[in-house]
Amino acid sequence: MNIWNSANFLMALGTLMMALACPAGATLLDIGTASYSGNSYNLIYENTPSGSIVWLDYSHMIPSSQANTWYDQMAWASTLNNIGIVTYNVLPSYNIVWSSDWRLPTVVDHRGGDGRGLDGIYSVGYNYINSEFGYLYYIDLNNKAPFDTNGNAQPGSGLTNTGPFENLKEYWYWSGTERADNSGMAYEFGFGDGFLYSDLKAYNNFGGIAVRPGQLVATAPVPEPSTLILLGLGLAGFAGIMRNMKRS
Repeated sequence: MNIWNSANFLMALGTLMMALACPAGATLLDIGTASYSGNSYNLIYENTPSGSIVWLDYSHMIPSSQANTWYDQMAWASTLNNIGIVTYNVLPSYNIVWSSDWRLPTVVDHRGGDGRGLDGIYSVGYNYINSEFGYLYYIDLNNKAPFDTNGNAQPGSGLTNTGPFENLKEYWYWSGTERADNSGMAYEFGFGDGFLYSDLKAYNNFGGIAVRPGQLVATAPVPEPSTLILLGLGLAGFAGIMRNMKRS
């Protein structure tokens, strides 16, 4: 048997099986649900430049008569990791390999202080995509800020697209990132218009949303008719390769 042809055969077979097993290149995938506090919420998988995460489609809004501080929301996200608090109902076609615990989304503290702008590079402002919040809002959900990076007004701004989310609110959410220059302050993100800001951790007016880092490993789905046709063509090609291998 020709070793070169054998290697080509195995490579082609592996490529075909990976194509059948892995999901198409969607950026946000509804991979199932999680049961939490007596209700069911979507689990939404996202690939970001800093790694893949799963969003729990639940907005933790404490009534205004109670504290809603950074400390409270950090504590709430931590409770999700207690045994039995969250139970998972991932679709049979997916497996999740968790790499860390539930937490609040993070941002990158570029410059500290209150420098703000429209170019997405200051610590606060619009068009800031270098964060888990901003990447979701601007890139994967394709929402707009009121102004572009040049200061021009943008029609159709705001949370016009929520994608697979059912409970994402036009609300301010605490991040898990503290200000580098002031440990008494942390960042928050406004899904009403895509604005990143920072406030005192004791400020009691922001909600919480949780993410959990993890890697999605797709299991092979039951092939659809069109897939079966492609598989048949692929196998026919492999049969030809095998015949050539026998002749060599």
